[in-house]
This record gives sequence, structure tokens and C-alpha cells, in this order.
Amino acid sequence: MLMSFVCNSFPAEYIPTVFDNYTAKICVDGKELNIGLWDTAVREDYDYNVKPLMYAQTYIILCVFSVVNIPSFDSISKKWSQDISHYSPNTPIILIGNQVDLREDPPSIQKLASQGQLPISYEQALGVS
Repeated sequence: MLMSFVCNSFPAEYIPTVFDNYTAKICVDGKELNIGLWDTAVREDYDYNVKPLMYAQTYIILCVFSVVNIPSFDSISKKWSQDISHYSPNTPIILIGNQVDLREDPPSIQKLASQGQLPISYEQALGVS
């Protein structure tokens, strides 16, 4: 998602992130700002020496999940919220559900249905926020 934002293009293939950073210029109220963006994933092998670095000088946290990937949604409350509460408790958080177009996609719906699941609803996301 960040690579699409920064490069203004969609990557041809998915490359898992570890601890990637990007910079971008944005315009807010007619003022040009340089922003630093970090893309991280929760990994079990990150120890308590690495996690504090992930949150240092953080001004806002974007928690992103796929509405058709239940484990990605579950990780918000099971993994991310605990770390954020511990390492960056006063930082504002924005919860973002992506791939919302797949809520109406027959193959995605069938795949979830075969597992007894439905796409994550707006109301479910509100319950986590």
C-alpha cells in the first residue's frame, strides 16, 4: 500500500515487508510537507530490542487489514493493539480496511464461504476501532 502511494503505481507482485521505509511529499493546506513512512509486519522473531524502534518518533499509526483475509483483521486486536498500547500508547491510530472491492467478488466470497466465513463488515471494523 505504501509503495503504491509513494510510487503512484501498483507493484506487479507482492513482496512481503520486513521493516521498509519510504519518504513522500504531500501538500496540506497549501504547505508542502516531507513525510517518512514505515511499513512493518508483526513477526514472532522480533524481540523487545527491535519493537521499540518500530514506534520511535511515530506521530500516527495506520493499521491496515484486508476485508477478505480474516487473519489480517484478527491480528489487529490480537497482536498490533497490544504492541501499540505498550510502545506508543498516546499515538493516534487509523484503522484501514482495504480490498473492499472484493466484498462483492464471487471467487473471494466463495473462498470465505468454504471456510464458513464472510468478508469483514464495516460494523465489525467499528467494533475493533
